[in-house]
Amino acid sequence: MPGGTANHNLIATNTTTAFNIAVRQKREKFLVFNSDMKIWIPQRSTALYPNALVIAQAPMFYSNRKDIITNPLLIVEVLSPATEDEEYARGSKFIDYRTIPSFQEYLLLRQDQALAHLATRQGEDTWRMRDYTGLEASIPLESIGCSIQMADLYYNIDFAAAE
Repeated sequence: MPGGTANHNLIATNTTTAFNIAVRQKREKFLVFNSDMKIWIPQRSTALYPNALVIAQAPMFYSNRKDIITNPLLIVEVLSPATEDEEYARGSKFIDYRTIPSFQEYLLLRQDQALAHLATRQGEDTWRMRDYTGLEASIPLESIGCSIQMADLYYNIDFAAAE
């Protein structure tokens, strides 16, 4: 969604940068996209904009469109300090994303503190939830086989500006 804060934009940009650096060193091909790419939600016949997403191999597009992905592997949302935004991302948006068979991990990043929430698919309807706090933490991302440093995601972030 356009119109995000400076912290929101920096975290989203830092995320795509960190992911691109991490997946370049993998044997399997991954593609990292920013918030301009939509994800198709078949059950709702609609598309949602994440802040970042990763797919494996080649993109699969909805109805021959080149701007709507149907095969996300890892989805990232940067949360605003507003409670409604966090509830939406953790609740109905996550429920929508979970209907996509290729979807394996969901990373939510707060912009008012160095705090990440990671959901990793364990089975068809089972997800493991973990929190990572502080700039020294490292987030293991099973779907892409690497870890991302919180310090890289929150590079140049002014947490005081988010208050």
